[in-house]
Amino acid sequence: MGSAASSRRKGFYRAKLEEYRDNLITDMEDEMLQMFGIEEIMMITERGPDYMTMFAELEVTARIVESMMRWRANELVIRAATKMFTLSLWNEACAEQLRILNGRELLEQCLVIHKFDNFVTEDGSVALQLLFDTCNTVGLKQIDAAFHAKDPLRICEVMRAHPRKPMVQEIGIVSIGHLTHTEKSMVDIIKSDPEQTISTITFAMDKNFAHQKTILFAVNICFDLAVDPEGRAYAGKCGFVPRVMNALIEFSGWGEREHRKDLEEEVKRKALERAKNAGKKELKKIKITKEEVVEKPPRTAPFVTDLHICQICIYTLGKLIDGNPRNHGHVEELGMWKLLTYLIHRFDELEYKPPLVIPLVLKRGYVDHQKRMKEQLEMERAGIIAKRSALEQEKYEDTLIRRRQEYIPCIYAKTIGRGSCYRHCVECFAVDGICDQHLDRHDHLANI
Repeated sequence: MGSAASSRRKGFYRAKLEEYRDNLITDMEDEMLQMFGIEEIMMITERGPDYMTMFAELEVTARIVESMMRWRANELVIRAATKMFTLSLWNEACAEQLRILNGRELLEQCLVIHKFDNFVTEDGSVALQLLFDTCNTVGLKQIDAAFHAKDPLRICEVMRAHPRKPMVQEIGIVSIGHLTHTEKSMVDIIKSDPEQTISTITFAMDKNFAHQKTILFAVNICFDLAVDPEGRAYAGKCGFVPRVMNALIEFSGWGEREHRKDLEEEVKRKALERAKNAGKKELKKIKITKEEVVEKPPRTAPFVTDLHICQICIYTLGKLIDGNPRNHGHVEELGMWKLLTYLIHRFDELEYKPPLVIPLVLKRGYVDHQKRMKEQLEMERAGIIAKRSALEQEKYEDTLIRRRQEYIPCIYAKTIGRGSCYRHCVECFAVDGICDQHLDRHDHLANI
């Protein structure tokens, strides 16, 4: 008897939910009926989780969203809707429905419109947090099911559905990395639809460029993909080369160095503007104090040095450019050889163990670069080619000032030339590898 009465009661309230849902459409032009309809729906769903499941099955969320979009400036309707969402978004199905309907953007718009209404701001903020947390849980469950089913395409599909959730992106990349590392057939599946799979992975790398675990497994996926020529071509065309280079810049310390330079340049530019506005003559050299630089707003993501990721990136770049001239051209355009010089110095400076290992294809390109730089300097001295312009010379002098402030000797002086170079080596720190005084000596880097 009890179960029959319970079934009849659920059937009665299900019919009521359908009626109120339909009334939200038929009475769309009456804001008061919209508010009362949402409140009646809320009273039914508060009876228990079974009634919230009915709410999801009948897709009442879509009707409430339509009502909010029609009456987004009416505080009574928005109050009732946001209060309803604080209850319904605990249900995973309801949260997914609201996410698909762009509920995040709608709630953010309502918070802006009703920023002086305490009821809307409180309930809307709670609803946004619930939407993020519940949909994050849903995405992680879907990735876990796809991982056990060994379906990397499904994992990429879930990652594309949750682009703003770093945890979903991280777990998705880690899952794909484990699949491609253990079974070669998974790499073939990824190559079957490279525009979708590789673009999803590169998107995750762009959005989480400072997250070590995400970048590490993404680079490992690229390494597994670049084993054969077809995979190298796909990786190069779909943008893996610049992403691996960005990972090198981010985790080697070069990005932090360039960021500090940009801050100092901005301080110098503002100092020149202040001098011009004060009617003074433009100063050629302006002293930049550390206090002025520290006052600049820091980058949101903290800088982290991880030479282990740098070593894996170097292995991956070696695989990508081995026998692929297109990728080799990308590496040269992105300034790989200067960065490699800096990495040699960085590994030596931090005394990282094991030492830096450079693939043969990168060694050859690096030695060719050193030879070209030496020939260019010799031709400039002989007057065969034009020397630096006035702007380039000024920029070069500013660079020398910076290096003298840092006062770090060149690589030659820190290795086999230790002790034989003192003042002039600041001119070649982390750029050309060997200073002018050492150009006529044996290039020890060619034998690395």
